[in-house]
Amino acid sequence: MISLFSQIKNEIDITQSIFLNQLKKNINQKDVRAAFFEILHDIYINSYRVMSYTLSPSFYEDSKQIYFGIQKRENDDFNWKSNFHYGFIIKCFSTFEFCISQICKSILDNTALEKIKSKEYNEIMEILKCKDISEEVKMKFECFKKKYLEHVSINLKLDQIYKFYNIHKFLDVNQINKDKEFLKFFGKLRNSIHSNFVYYGNDYNYLHNGTKYTFIDGKPFKQDPLNDLSLFELSIELRKIYERLIENIEFEKEISDHSYADSLK
Repeated sequence: MISLFSQIKNEIDITQSIFLNQLKKNINQKDVRAAFFEILHDIYINSYRVMSYTLSPSFYEDSKQIYFGIQKRENDDFNWKSNFHYGFIIKCFSTFEFCISQICKSILDNTALEKIKSKEYNEIMEILKCKDISEEVKMKFECFKKKYLEHVSINLKLDQIYKFYNIHKFLDVNQINKDKEFLKFFGKLRNSIHSNFVYYGNDYNYLHNGTKYTFIDGKPFKQDPLNDLSLFELSIELRKIYERLIENIEFEKEISDHSYADSLK
């Protein structure tokens, strides 16, 4: 556990440093360019406090004895030890996606926002345009329009930001594709956690820092090898992707974090 605690401490220092550097650039504390790192910093601190207690040797052994007295399921061997980690990475990803959504809302006009929220619907209409379909039937497909930007896929929102700022001038295309593939993987991981670790979708494999994640339709996803650092390292990758984004584009106005802006007025 020393290596994990050491990594968390390191990220606490890094996120605090980035946050303070953002403030030095006269970026408001409630601007998502700074707020993301402050929130991530707080998540790391709270995680460190909880893990310092729950993963202490005595607690670890007691919980192990209690847990393995329960009937085992397929994913129990890694679930019991890493259950805390899953709540942790959900918080990190939710913060990341929220901030990306706020950037999109800030830079895109209403027409552009409606276009990406209706992307799935428009693709279906394009396929069916050669068919003689009544307006009544077309109305039934309205359910494929997303009411909220938050329901749009993270990579579609990121594509809009990259396009708006012509990010390809600043970031290597291989790095962009690598970041997008990571977010695709993280989306599958997040969805699996929400369904009690069971994955639903096309079979998929992803390798990150030597850890292989295997997703098979209708099965709990697998992580090999199992270790305490691998899931935590996913949050570091999120931080790096966000850092690359804000370092390589110029924002002309404040992008407020509405989740806690009222408390900072």
